[in-house]
Amino acid sequence: MEANVNKAVKTTEKNVSQAADVLVEKFKEGGKAVNKKIEQADSSLSGGFSANFDDIRERAIDGYEQTLSIVKKYPLYSFLGAAAVGVLATSLIRRSRRS
Repeated sequence: MEANVNKAVKTTEKNVSQAADVLVEKFKEGGKAVNKKIEQADSSLSGGFSANFDDIRERAIDGYEQTLSIVKKYPLYSFLGAAAVGVLATSLIRRSRRS
């Protein structure tokens, strides 16, 4: 009887081991599929973000250059305008703190 129990235990161990191997292979396949999907999504998104970033960067550089040329052309008015914005911002901040 003990021999039958040992044989049953060995058979069960073998079956469990085989089932575990099958599960491991299925997990590997699933992981590879998920990884492939992520790579596809990443590559499609990164191309769009890169193009948008480059466009925004170019616009920012153009805006900076235009602002710089205006400040160089009209330095007094630029200074007075910046001072006016500063006074306005300060008055708004003080007013909001009083409330």
